[in-house]
Amino acid sequence: MLSRVLPGQAQTVPASPTWQWVQPLRPPTLGGSFRAEAVARDRHGDYYLTGSFEGTVLVGDVWLRGRAQEQAFVVRLGPDGRCRWASALPTSTNRLSAGQSIAVDGTGHIWVSGSTDPDKTGLDVDWGPAPPGARDSLYHFVARLDSAGRWQWQHPVRLLPALRSRVAADAQGHGYLNGGPLATGPGKAAPPLASRLSAAGTWEWALATGPGRPLRSPALAVSPAGALYLGGPIPRPAPLPPRPKPQGPVAATPLHKGLVLALYPNGEPHWQAQVPEVTLMQSLSVGPAGEILVAANLEQPTVTRFYNGRRLLESRLQSRQLLVTSLSSTGQRRWQAWAAATGTHYAGPGLYAESTLAAREVSVGPDGQVWLSCALLGSATLSGVQPMSLSGGNLDHRRPSLLLVRLDAQGHWRGASGGRSSELKMGSGQLVANANSAIVVNGPADPYSFAGQSEATIPLFEATAGQSDQLRPLLSVDCGTGESTVSTLAPLPHAGGWLVAGSFAGQLPTPDGRLDASSGHDVLTGQLADNGTVRWLRAGGLPWQSDVPAIGTAVSDSSGRLLVTGRCRFSPEDAPAASANSLQARLHSALPRNHREVMPFVGQVGRDGQWRWAHYLPNDYSDAIPDVAAAPDGRSWLAYSRPVRDTASWSPPGFEVLFQQRDPEGRLTAEKVLGRGNLRNIRLAPGPGAAWYLAGEVADSLVLTTAHGQVRFRPLPPPTPPQEQQHQQVLLKMAASGRVAWARPLGTSLTVQALAAAPAGELWLTAQLTTDSVTVPTQPPSKFKRLLQDRTCGLLGRLDSTGAWRWARQGLDPAPAIAPAPGNQLFVATALVGEPSPLPPPDTTQPTPPGRLAISQLSARGQVLAEWDPEEALHYQEVSALRVAPNGDLLLAGAFSANSHGGYVARLQPPARPAPVVQQLLPPRLAPGTTLELQGTGLDQVQQVLLNEVAADFETVSAQLLRVRVPVGIPPGKVRVAVRAGTTSVTVPLTLRVR
Repeated sequence: MLSRVLPGQAQTVPASPTWQWVQPLRPPTLGGSFRAEAVARDRHGDYYLTGSFEGTVLVGDVWLRGRAQEQAFVVRLGPDGRCRWASALPTSTNRLSAGQSIAVDGTGHIWVSGSTDPDKTGLDVDWGPAPPGARDSLYHFVARLDSAGRWQWQHPVRLLPALRSRVAADAQGHGYLNGGPLATGPGKAAPPLASRLSAAGTWEWALATGPGRPLRSPALAVSPAGALYLGGPIPRPAPLPPRPKPQGPVAATPLHKGLVLALYPNGEPHWQAQVPEVTLMQSLSVGPAGEILVAANLEQPTVTRFYNGRRLLESRLQSRQLLVTSLSSTGQRRWQAWAAATGTHYAGPGLYAESTLAAREVSVGPDGQVWLSCALLGSATLSGVQPMSLSGGNLDHRRPSLLLVRLDAQGHWRGASGGRSSELKMGSGQLVANANSAIVVNGPADPYSFAGQSEATIPLFEATAGQSDQLRPLLSVDCGTGESTVSTLAPLPHAGGWLVAGSFAGQLPTPDGRLDASSGHDVLTGQLADNGTVRWLRAGGLPWQSDVPAIGTAVSDSSGRLLVTGRCRFSPEDAPAASANSLQARLHSALPRNHREVMPFVGQVGRDGQWRWAHYLPNDYSDAIPDVAAAPDGRSWLAYSRPVRDTASWSPPGFEVLFQQRDPEGRLTAEKVLGRGNLRNIRLAPGPGAAWYLAGEVADSLVLTTAHGQVRFRPLPPPTPPQEQQHQQVLLKMAASGRVAWARPLGTSLTVQALAAAPAGELWLTAQLTTDSVTVPTQPPSKFKRLLQDRTCGLLGRLDSTGAWRWARQGLDPAPAIAPAPGNQLFVATALVGEPSPLPPPDTTQPTPPGRLAISQLSARGQVLAEWDPEEALHYQEVSALRVAPNGDLLLAGAFSANSHGGYVARLQPPARPAPVVQQLLPPRLAPGTTLELQGTGLDQVQQVLLNEVAADFETVSAQLLRVRVPVGIPPGKVRVAVRAGTTSVTVPLTLRVR
């Protein structure tokens, strides 16, 4: 499979590598989302929950596994809230569904209804002709499950336009819907108003709507005996009573607002009751004595805008009054209770909004108490024997909050829970009443909250009578919605372990608690032990622009401090409080008060995870991140372009390329202007003998001063025919003082992604091909074409110490991770491209690899010495960093995806192979400073060649040949030769003499 990385170069090693450990830096679940919509209770006290979810979530202690698209579910809970089982609606891949209503019949079977995608429905049926004004909401389903959560059958359902599906069940095992079967004949008949199904899923009867305008029934309830109640603006059925046939054209059926219609179990009308004051009926519930509770809203103008005291605009948006009515089993009115929104509040410049109050759902408990959920924005008054004043909602964003109120059996308001400071969020508001308590469905997290994404959601709360604002969480669902990526990986000298840097959103678990991204995304740094254990993780406390990477480079010095570069958007006046040693606090004092731009920065993290210092770097464009390198003594070198503006004339800024040196405390100690011009996407690599290599993309003209005079790189002419402008890539070598030794072009139509120097001064690089074809100036020239249409490809190459191309290879990944290894070898790692595999069950006891990876080991001449394609797979995303441990293990870091992706660090041990064998030394006699050849087998494993216990520079030509440079200072005489591969040292039983 690695031929997909370096086509035509495959030489696969059959053995598989061993995963030593994988440390995911993300929430412990695979990730997903969970939204509850409806709840029901059976006669034993168990609860049933439906809604929609994505991915894999943990419901209590039970895994609910699905796909990466919305899918309906049913969850069964015990009376104590413990999850018994969870089951997803079985539909085809990429077909959407969501549960909206749920009921339990007298036989213990579960009925669920919901919506489904009309274009990607999991039901293989012909939906038939859509009526006029049809919308996506017309496509629904109804299904039945047994008490163990096994889906028995499912049917498509057609509802009236813009209607939410409702399902109810009786004691005999029948199901009732506020819709009906699909149309089977010609024409565009409106869907039924209500229907009944048998336990086997057979349609028994359907109540058709009258002629004329399609009408709807948003409320539905059923008694244990099977009496069906419908509520809303519904038509007068023909048998009740028959109307005289009009003369001429057929007249539309009159609309009865606030009509409750009772039907016998066979679908025949029984009685009807009218509530004249009501405009929109919302919910019905049947009480223990057969009484019917009606929750309805009275629509009124709700938003009034004022300017200088004059009214400008009114609009009808939500209700300001709600009404709860109790009817007897024969339709007689027993009592009514009113509630009204009161007052106005400031909602912006020149805008005052009136409070709104709207009923959602009503439920009656076995003790006769009535519980009502409603949406409140602003303030409201509950009128009655004991009037109550309430408040709720996010006034700044016009988002109401969910309120739970209680009435006694005589219709008096008795208490309320929820409101502005409550954990209850606005959602469907569906609830089920118990004796002296109620269970309510909680809504999703507030999208306007800046607390980031939460790794857990609470879909159910229990409210107890007499305990206002006392809400008990009944169930917790872990969604794993935190997001992270590890961008860079650096070894921790002396103490052992690894330093990491990246970014994250939401929440991440840590050994001592959790991290929270206070706004958007944040910078992430951490330290891991050699066995993968997380020692610490820290958040930078600094949000950054979500559409750009936060971290550029991270390198460590000999003391274990981490140098980090990146970019972020930061506004001091809007910054939340932060600790004095956070990245935010370090950068706060360096910015003007009105600064709101994206700017690059450089900083240092100490061994305890605290930011020791950080500095912004002035720049006039936001897509640049400086590159940084560290010396063992803690000094750092930085390369980037900065603007130079003529302040006298305010002319457009020019740019200059800087090479800076900073001491361990971040103070600028030296600065060299390498040239005038704009150099972007800079890559910096330290070389042998205090040399430095720098690669970048010339955005316009660039003039460099070298040891041999000035070198000018001019902008390329506009392409013909017109297409994306291409830029030159340049490479230069310089001393630590910034003096440029030479500069030469690397070519066009490619962008350097990574640069690494070999001990002899040669260079490895990876680049991205930006056009369909590119020519690299090797000898002879190498021409490459895009391997896949509309797919960015990559290039891997090696240059000599003068910057001339030695060879180049093409690959599919535009930015593979690379790591130089002893013997002038190179390891390359990338995530394979292909269809994602199904999600495996989560297993916290075994290491899970981060994805399907392709790993290659190359010689200095580009020969593939070995390659591995680990078969274990999760949803891959990327490999951002690769390092070689002292014992030859490979450390990888990046991000892998399971609906919401997270970062990882993994350790991989290459497959065990026979120890290297040296069979011949050529020549057996030689002088210091000359080249010695070692011939044998398995020599590509060699990490060190020792001559008289002194390490010598060598190059791996192939698995059968090493070239070693004999040190100049080696004394004449017999020389002991040994090679080391991992933890194995092999003494060569051959004689070598130095003259």
